[in-house]
Amino acid sequence: MSTIHWSGRTWQVRNTGLSDPGPNRFARSLVTVDASGHLHLKIAKTRHVWQCSEIHDERALGLGTYKFKVLSDMRAPAFDPQATLGLFTYDWEAVYDGAGEVDIEFAKWGVASDPNHVEFSVQPTDVDPAARNKRLPVGAPPYLCTFVWKSTGISFSVVDGAGASHRFIDTESLPHAPSATTWPFINLWLNGGRAPLRGKPVEAVLESFNYTKT
Repeated sequence: MSTIHWSGRTWQVRNTGLSDPGPNRFARSLVTVDASGHLHLKIAKTRHVWQCSEIHDERALGLGTYKFKVLSDMRAPAFDPQATLGLFTYDWEAVYDGAGEVDIEFAKWGVASDPNHVEFSVQPTDVDPAARNKRLPVGAPPYLCTFVWKSTGISFSVVDGAGASHRFIDTESLPHAPSATTWPFINLWLNGGRAPLRGKPVEAVLESFNYTKT
């Protein structure tokens, strides 16, 4: 697995055949850092096959505040309804699906008419979806996306470019404390592995990631 350096950290770049989420194929070539230090994740077609992008930091950060700044417009039509931008933690050696997974996801799940753009969740959501998800609309970028993982609960927020704040607090379905293999991830992928609805490449640009221990 190759690496990139971004936002003061070293990230592993995924390069795999068909695998979850999706399932999708993930390509190293679709992850770049520009001269301004901005991270670019892309979904693009290579040899008639759509491929996606993902990075992760192989360091467990633990309880604390995770902040991601997204520069791209996450609203339609700028962001394809079939695409998902995931900002999350995941336990790489989890004994059950979704362990250690705390998500902020920009997605319409393939429904172009959906007025919402962002979802907060603590996995696995099949236990109590109502307590673990919050679907919200957002305004124009940039977006400051934050989750604060405490021993007493997890609070989420997305603040858009107009200063509107979208929040959700989960104290009902608290996961265990982050393990030694619960790492930060960022990915851009296709819902169900299906092609973008508009048949065009998709890109997400992030300015930064920051973590503060509590």
